[in-house]
Amino acid sequence: MPLSPTTVCTADVLVCLLLFLVDPPIHRYTPSAQVQKARQAFASGDKDILMVTERFYFFKRWKLPGANNFLFFGPPLHARFYPELINSVPSIHAHLSMCLFTDLDAPDLERVVGSDKAHHMFTSSRDTFLLQ
Repeated sequence: MPLSPTTVCTADVLVCLLLFLVDPPIHRYTPSAQVQKARQAFASGDKDILMVTERFYFFKRWKLPGANNFLFFGPPLHARFYPELINSVPSIHAHLSMCLFTDLDAPDLERVVGSDKAHHMFTSSRDTFLLQ
């Protein structure tokens, strides 16, 4: 997935730093002033990618204006986070959501898509799935 100027990544701090080598992600202990500055830079287009940890979202639940695309490095631990973030994009914008997962993510994926779909995803020969 090409990362557009409106991509939000939820990930572990270390994974974000190693994979993207950009500004550190916003996490639970990031000072509010720094969070506001990063959110404003992202919403205005000055910043192309805003990385947010799941822990930050769990405790703050702040809206992420300007986000149209989401890249999850593994299914969220709390299943409701996936639809909350995806549904936060106004329907007038085209958006994309991608979730990377491995066999180790089976319990988390099952919470997001359900037992039957998760079993199908892990036993299928395909490596890409479209969820509607």
